[in-house]
Amino acid sequence: MMRNGELRVLATFIGWRGLPWVALASNSLNPVFRLESGQLVFRVLRLRQRPHAEVREVDVRSTHGTFNLIFTFRDARLTFVGNVGTAARGAAALARLPASVPLSERARAALQPPPA
Repeated sequence: MMRNGELRVLATFIGWRGLPWVALASNSLNPVFRLESGQLVFRVLRLRQRPHAEVREVDVRSTHGTFNLIFTFRDARLTFVGNVGTAARGAAALARLPASVPLSERARAALQPPPA
């Protein structure tokens, strides 16, 4: 699932804050999403790094076969979206984020095990 902080993603996207299902760009050929000490590393069009301190909020959205982690940043209208495929992979990624990274109500709920 995760190796050296790298999370297997099916695709990565650049989106607009407030429009979670709209993508300006996507990468399903060579996407990258890594959780490193103190920063996120991701590739949609090019490899980028953003410190955890710049994350405004992490949200999640899902539908059949898709589980998206949506990162909004304090200084940008654009978002980074990583499709990790399953709720289990999403929960694993969310659990690795430091407590200082704000999670939306949906993201906090995604960390909880499903009801029995």
